[in-house]
Formats: sequence, C-alpha cells, structure tokens
Amino acid sequence: NGVRREAVARLELRRGDSVLDLGCGTGLSFPFLVGAVGPDGRVVGADLSPDQLARARERAAVAGWENVSLVEANAEELSLDGQLDGILSSYTHDIMTSPLAVERAVAHLKPRGRFVALGFVRPTGWRAPLNLAFVIFYKVLRVPVNWDAETSHRPWTSLERALGHVSVKDPIRMKAFPNP
Repeated sequence: NGVRREAVARLELRRGDSVLDLGCGTGLSFPFLVGAVGPDGRVVGADLSPDQLARARERAAVAGWENVSLVEANAEELSLDGQLDGILSSYTHDIMTSPLAVERAVAHLKPRGRFVALGFVRPTGWRAPLNLAFVIFYKVLRVPVNWDAETSHRPWTSLERALGHVSVKDPIRMKAFPNP
C-alpha cells in the first residue's frame, strides 16, 4: 500500500530503531516497519482487539519476523518498556481524538522521535453526507469511533497539543506529525 509506505518513510526510521504501531489492527503496516528497522530493530504492535492481534500475530509468524511483539492494550492505558524512535498510527480516529491516548503514546517517544498518523478528516461541506456512511461502516465493524468529537474535523488537535508544531499533509488523505 503506497500510503502506508509513505507514512513509514516519514518516520525516518533507521536500522536498529524501535517503533510502535499504535492501533496496529491486523498488522498491515508491519512489512514496511520491519523493512525500515531491519532485523536488529524492534516493532511493537498495540491494539485493543484480541481478534485483530491474533491476525497480526499470524502475519508476523508467517513472515518470520522475530522482532515484532504485540501488546493488547487500550491506548489510554498503554505502558511500554523503553522509549521509541517512532510511532505510527494508521486509521485510528478514536485514538487520535483522545487526548489521553495521544499523551500516553507521545510519552514513549525519544527526544527527536517522530509520530506519523494516517487517517481521515470528518467530511464537511458538500462531502458531509459521507459522515453517515462512515458511522454505518464503523458500527457494522463494531469499531468504537468518536466521530462526534470536537476535534473530528481536525483529528491532529491532540497531537498538536502534545508535540507543539505538527505538519499536516493533504488533510483528506494523510497527516504527518513530526516531533521537532
């Protein structure tokens, strides 16, 4: 997936780095993350769903990635050992609109570490009817999404508060948030 590849590239990871895939789901970003940190690096996937983590675990096992570890945790209660060179969060609107979840994640970043979030902005204007489609889609998947959050139109607000300056690339497609 080109968008995930671009998001991982924006993390500017090096061989041997450690990275968190926050809200990793089934591990769709793992190939790019493992490729970036190499066999001596560390990839931690964190997700609330045991079903999603089971699929991520299987993905890592089939690929033979011994440097991928998984943590079942609510992002608002996340506690990891050590600090990380980067954090990726892909399509995790519920996490990005939670100031507590963002603060917990940012607390794990090393100085000069980078946080890249990939996702959507709540449609407004003539695109506003799409909101109903998103709500139905997430309800069918039984994914909790705080679509009514005050920050839904600017889901990077919590990151901005935690990190200060953020860079937003194409608010329809992708948000990139470096930690200066």
